[in-house]
Amino acid sequence: MIETRPFQPLDLPLVMSGLSDQHLAELYKSGHNPVDVFHSLMTFIDAGEAVTIFIDGRAQAILAVAGKHTWFVASKAYFAAGPRAIRASRRIMRDMVAKHGPLFSTTASPHKDTHRWMRVLGAALQEKRGETSRYIFR
Repeated sequence: MIETRPFQPLDLPLVMSGLSDQHLAELYKSGHNPVDVFHSLMTFIDAGEAVTIFIDGRAQAILAVAGKHTWFVASKAYFAAGPRAIRASRRIMRDMVAKHGPLFSTTASPHKDTHRWMRVLGAALQEKRGETSRYIFR
């Protein structure tokens, strides 16, 4: 079962402890490590708002918005949940766009399905520079 609720600080270590291969690859590619990202994401969330996605009672993903930018982290179990997790994420993004207007997401993920996944969530590719892509949610 998929459930969502407003982010609580204890959610982040739960998601980060099972961080997906896609997110780990992007972190290391950009010269960061999970500890750096943990602290940066908490600062980002403090500046905005976030929603935690629970799958079968466990925190598996966090979608955060600050200003006009999004930040998403997810566990391996989130991606293993397939369409049911994507439907929840798409609903959260629609709600966030309705509340905040157009939102942007930037990624340098080397994962082959990143573009398809962003489209499924409702984003359109706005700009690509080298290995970095910027998407817009409307």
